[in-house]
Amino acid sequence: MWDSPTFIPAPGDELGEGAVAGGNVPATSPLHHVATGGQNAHPEPVHALRRQTLTLVNSGPAGGKSTLIAQAVKAHFEGKNFFIKGLNLPDGDVCWVQTDRQKATLDIPLKAMGLANHPRLHILNFVDDTELHQLTIPQPKQSEPAQIARLRNAVSERIEGLNIGTLILDLYDDFQTGDTKNGKKMAFDGRCNLRWCMKMDLAIVGVNYSFKQTGQNAAKRLQDRSAGNLKGQASASWKITLVDAEELGEAYGIVEAKPGPGEGTPETIQVRRGTQDDGDYVGLFSAYDGPLNQAEERLEKFYQALPEVQFTTHEAVVIGDHTKTAPTRITVNRYLKDLSDGKHTWLTRSSRGVWRKSWIPPVSGH
Repeated sequence: MWDSPTFIPAPGDELGEGAVAGGNVPATSPLHHVATGGQNAHPEPVHALRRQTLTLVNSGPAGGKSTLIAQAVKAHFEGKNFFIKGLNLPDGDVCWVQTDRQKATLDIPLKAMGLANHPRLHILNFVDDTELHQLTIPQPKQSEPAQIARLRNAVSERIEGLNIGTLILDLYDDFQTGDTKNGKKMAFDGRCNLRWCMKMDLAIVGVNYSFKQTGQNAAKRLQDRSAGNLKGQASASWKITLVDAEELGEAYGIVEAKPGPGEGTPETIQVRRGTQDDGDYVGLFSAYDGPLNQAEERLEKFYQALPEVQFTTHEAVVIGDHTKTAPTRITVNRYLKDLSDGKHTWLTRSSRGVWRKSWIPPVSGH
């Protein structure tokens, strides 16, 4: 455990005193292996991100953006390459600016990776810090760009004199005014933040807030993620996008890392995220090394689990959850669609919305 906390409070702020205990994760722990990139970790770090650049991290709702960044920070502090090249941080300490969650919540993933109270991780929290929170209160006689400029100045003052190489803005939205309906504002926001990181000589990693229309519609999930990405991409170099396994309909998700001109080569990495069955791996990302073409096999297993008599969509959801062949309604809806049109016609649906099997395929492996 480190002796001194690195939470940075405003002078006299009673909410900023103290820190939650944290410590290192032993190198023998399986969590250590996953958190730092697993077998892709390398003893000689390569800093893909340069100072004086913006990087945008985006995903659907609850896609794991903060977790992925925390893993990248851990790899950086241990001098290892992260398995996602576009998240190898430049030299120097890291300042994490958290604007939408209290420190106690942020400490959960940080503790899991031994980052709580790390001497090189400096935290500014807009929820716990009264002075920073008050700077976000709308001022009737002050424009929104001027108010955001005040936030930038406050952050700059707090980290002055520290050797910060990476500034994480989580959420990036608090440092921009633009939206997808106003291209000029989007460009202005990106330009202001780029000028800011140039002045401070550090890299900014921005975490975008994802729109949350619904968690049950794959098309809208894509729309949510795309809109969030568009909203903050102005002036960004690397653009990191997480697409979860649920949206893909696969056993793995992907991370798309797209660099700016001359920054490197694009890459798409298959990843998996630890579940409750994975013990210390819960919630953490690692490179996926399993089969890439399991969709047809999973579809057939779901079909075999369905009853031979007629059934409703709701009953299919219950069956999919009980048999672990389709754990969510999103997956069930996609499977029912795939089984009733396209190249499969294994199911038919009546005008009353009742499903019935129309063909029984052979069991896999027979």
